[in-house]
Amino acid sequence: MPRRLALLSAVAVFAMLSTACGRASVRLTEVEHAGGNISKVIYNNDGTIEEIETEDSDGDFATRLEFTWNEGRIEEVRVLDNNVDTFTLEYDYDSDGRLQEALASRGGQSMTIEYEFDADNGYALKQHDVNVDFGNGILNHVRGEYDYADGKIAELETTTDNTLPILGTSTDVVTEEFDWDGELLDRVTRESNNTDVYRFDYNDDNTLDEIDWGDEMVELDYDDGGRIEEIDFTYSNGSSDKTEYTYEDGSVAGLTFTPGFPYGAFFDMSGRPFGTPDVMTPAYLVAFFGN
Repeated sequence: MPRRLALLSAVAVFAMLSTACGRASVRLTEVEHAGGNISKVIYNNDGTIEEIETEDSDGDFATRLEFTWNEGRIEEVRVLDNNVDTFTLEYDYDSDGRLQEALASRGGQSMTIEYEFDADNGYALKQHDVNVDFGNGILNHVRGEYDYADGKIAELETTTDNTLPILGTSTDVVTEEFDWDGELLDRVTRESNNTDVYRFDYNDDNTLDEIDWGDEMVELDYDDGGRIEEIDFTYSNGSSDKTEYTYEDGSVAGLTFTPGFPYGAFFDMSGRPFGTPDVMTPAYLVAFFGN
């Protein structure tokens, strides 16, 4: 099978387009990933991201994302892997400035992602379709369908079709139900071959304290500015690791960061939940074009 998650691990803090109002816009400068890789974020003078460069645990260059902007929106992202110009992601928007399509190609591989928004729920994300052609008859299609209640996500159904030569197409469906306690995400029930329940606990100021599911958990620590400083992961086999974040003063334009833990798309870097997801950009797209 294609190793399509290779570059995702290098950008373990997910960068999202700023489609949800009110999220804290923090100026993230460095992420130290589990395993020792370090990602550094470099900004243009106007607060947009110029590039994100990742070094491995030995300090050697691993990947770089170079951003091009047009009227405050990402126009393209050039991806270099081990200093080789690997491919370029291109973004198209509708007349209201919402991300409509993202596409990329490399050699015999190609990818298209199409987005649809829900006018009845503040133009929150309603559906996304990901189509990837890895060449040689290997195809991947992912469709995510979002349902909302009281302005917050209530259910996400993700259908994945994988097509292989001779073997044909296999289909996997994952359903996630979101339970809210007022403005706080309380629980997510994930149904696939197994049932997993993610429970969210909060501090007195309504910032996220920890998530637990089965024998695994995530714990958060904050810096003096109220930003997530460290995410500690504990796994069912007893092992653990952590991700650390470094910030600087200043604002960010065009993007907002969300933390790299389960359902982090519904939180900002201050640990506060939001009822609608932002539209995923480079970290998600790059995942489909690993080595």
